Amino acid sequence: MGVRSVRFHDLFAVRHLEAHPDSYVIWPSPLEAQHSATYLALASAWQDVNQTLFTFVLREKRQMIGMAQAAAQSGHDAWEVLRLSLVPADPEDRERAADALFEQLLAAIGGRGGMRVFAGVTDGEEGQILLHRQGFRRYTTQYSLLCEHLDIPPTPLPEHLGLRLRRPADAWGIFQLYCSLAPPSVRHAEGLSSKRWNRGTSLFHSLTRHWLPGHEVVLTDEGLIVGWVRLTQIKGHAAQRLEVMLHPRVNDTLPALLAHAMVALNARLDRHTVCYVREYEATVYSGLQEMGFTVVAEQALLVKHMATRVTERQLLIAALRAQGLGIDVSRYQQPGTGVSTLANLTTVELPLHDRTRTN
Repeated sequence: MGVRSVRFHDLFAVRHLEAHPDSYVIWPSPLEAQHSATYLALASAWQDVNQTLFTFVLREKRQMIGMAQAAAQSGHDAWEVLRLSLVPADPEDRERAADALFEQLLAAIGGRGGMRVFAGVTDGEEGQILLHRQGFRRYTTQYSLLCEHLDIPPTPLPEHLGLRLRRPADAWGIFQLYCSLAPPSVRHAEGLSSKRWNRGTSLFHSLTRHWLPGHEVVLTDEGLIVGWVRLTQIKGHAAQRLEVMLHPRVNDTLPALLAHAMVALNARLDRHTVCYVREYEATVYSGLQEMGFTVVAEQALLVKHMATRVTERQLLIAALRAQGLGIDVSRYQQPGTGVSTLANLTTVELPLHDRTRTN
């Protein structure tokens, strides 16, 4: 068996493997897949320096018998396994093929500075077993809910709550909402910050909001964000993706929040709407089912934390960027050596209006 990066002359074989449904181990549903495996393989072969996609193929006796694809999320520190396809029928051969593909894939991700690798697999099936062999661990369960036709009756919001379009400065508030919902184990696994919901400066947002892939509203209670809704049109499908977060103290406002959000976001009620809900979001899960959503899939979300060799200088720069603070780093240098020590440095993200510069 030989594993290598995909090349242009492999595209026909990749397309053949993609059309072979019996080879699927990890594979996105049609509504989740923004691009085909062949398209991503072409993009992988085309990229050179700024590699944000990887496609590795496994060949034996001039035949392609396996393929693995991964893509970088925002930045290069987090990656997601998109596809794993294996042809061998023998279980032992499939394990060896998967191990060979992942060895190269994870090494390439580590070389690009990847710190976390995520994957979503059907609970209890082959993909989960193969990923466990590679050190992936499960951190939560995600349910896919689908509604063919939205029919949400108009419901008034409580007087103390307000609904408005999101602003760039709301990134911190949405992040705080996420922290209030996600268990510590999930927050540790995902390692998210407010940058996950950042939309740039106010001027940039006002100029580009009509072309952004998703449109968002927030629910506020005395200035505190207690609800968030994003609606994204799924390219190539007459469908849309709904994302919802709701603070536990306003759980009973879900129908009213969605009713007002659909109007504010000009939602197409006649389109298929898909929403991914996690196991700790019980109120949203049950509320969507009452509105006509049906559970169509259940996935185990897995993560693998990577170890990457970095210098102390790189660690310090990364910590300072995460804090967003201008800190005099001389206090972290060992006396007489000029070497920085990070033992006393704690990374804490602060709201934008609370960030200060220390000397």
